Amino acid sequence: MDSSVHSRRQFLAASGLLGLAGLQTEPLRPSAKQDDGLGHDLDVWLRAIPGIHRLAIDAITLSGGRRALGYATTFQMVNRGAYGLAADAIAAAVVLRDEAAPHAFQSTLWDRFQLGELLRQTDPRDGTPARRNLAAGSAQALIAQGGTIVACGLASRGLAGSIAQRDGRPFAEVWAEVESALLPGARLAPSGITAIQRFALARFAVTAVG
Repeated sequence: MDSSVHSRRQFLAASGLLGLAGLQTEPLRPSAKQDDGLGHDLDVWLRAIPGIHRLAIDAITLSGGRRALGYATTFQMVNRGAYGLAADAIAAAVVLRDEAAPHAFQSTLWDRFQLGELLRQTDPRDGTPARRNLAAGSAQALIAQGGTIVACGLASRGLAGSIAQRDGRPFAEVWAEVESALLPGARLAPSGITAIQRFALARFAVTAVG
């Protein structure tokens, strides 16, 4: 290598300018904004959830729904207690889909439509078909501590359809009653499985129970 070229390279390297030695043929352009997949209006609420420590639990059965709510409450409790984290550093969510969706509704709906009989869910207090949401207390406690409950819209509409067929009523009438009985603070998503995927995009760790 020519000694003058070698000396020039040494100078440029020493001064941190080696990367600029070649002439730019095109002006630098800012990189395009990355699409995180949460740009739809239906996902705006997800962007507003605070918290660095984020967990979403997927539940698909009635018993799984109750377990998922218990796990989410434990997640909140341990992070606040053992780790000493502030409430706004913790984000716990439970997605109730498929057979677990009825747990997202108030006990008044369970009583009004005798959901225990329809869902073959017995009340442990007396062994009769449940006329109350056995998970309502856990769900409301989770929401009160800043957690999120999401109900699958497809499964919820399926529940309304089953009631309408059993009782011989128009679907639209039954659905209006079902939708209005959502637990205060809970959300109705277009579907539970898409909600799980959106939570993953929002940097939630995702786990599942039966």
